[in-house]
Amino acid sequence: MLYDFLAGNLPISLVILAAVGGWAYRNRSSISLAMNDPQRHWAIVARVAVFSTALFFVWVTALDNWRQLLGYIVVTGRQFAADPFEAATTPDMLRYVSLALLAVSVISVALMYARHLGSYAFLIICLTFVPLFALTFNEIRISADAFLRLSEFALENPSLLDAGSILFWAAGMFVIIAAVVMTAYLTLFGLVALPLRIIYGTTVAPKKEELAQIFKSYERRARESRREETGGHDGSGVNGDATARS
Repeated sequence: MLYDFLAGNLPISLVILAAVGGWAYRNRSSISLAMNDPQRHWAIVARVAVFSTALFFVWVTALDNWRQLLGYIVVTGRQFAADPFEAATTPDMLRYVSLALLAVSVISVALMYARHLGSYAFLIICLTFVPLFALTFNEIRISADAFLRLSEFALENPSLLDAGSILFWAAGMFVIIAAVVMTAYLTLFGLVALPLRIIYGTTVAPKKEELAQIFKSYERRARESRREETGGHDGSGVNGDATARS
């Protein structure tokens, strides 16, 4: 039972959910503003980005295999080593859906990055250090997975010490696998976002006056959101009263 859990998809998905969910929570205001962009077609793109990414995560967790997907970035000829647990190969039709959802997610997120004039520096990192990390640590996690594969018999009737040491090792391994999954995603994102950012920034990006209006709209929505969260007060009244008294 414990071995099946450790060899499955769920622990990897939980780590990814914690990392991405934490990032999304901290940036929930920005995400909400993007999904309510004054220009309707961009609001639709933002919603597609959020929903397709969430659906891709759920789909792979339930119907595909993270380790098998990482086989696409393994050195040619070693794809068989991507999943040392030899789980049943995902049917082609389900895999095609996974890849289609991944493509929609990457393209829509890249479009939103271009729309909000994201940093070129981050894209350069996504195309240099990030893929290097993904490729290197994917090889490391294959070795770690192989170690866990050998622990199958040890987990049938483990002592407390054995179970604790294996769980400690597995926890670190899941963090590595989740990091490889996310950096592989960022590499694809960088490949798509860089040309879109250049094209949008040079041809479609709004002029300074239009950009100022967009930012004012965002600020107004942010104030309204804060006012709703604080029960009708956005904090400006307190400063105003203090100023009046002084």
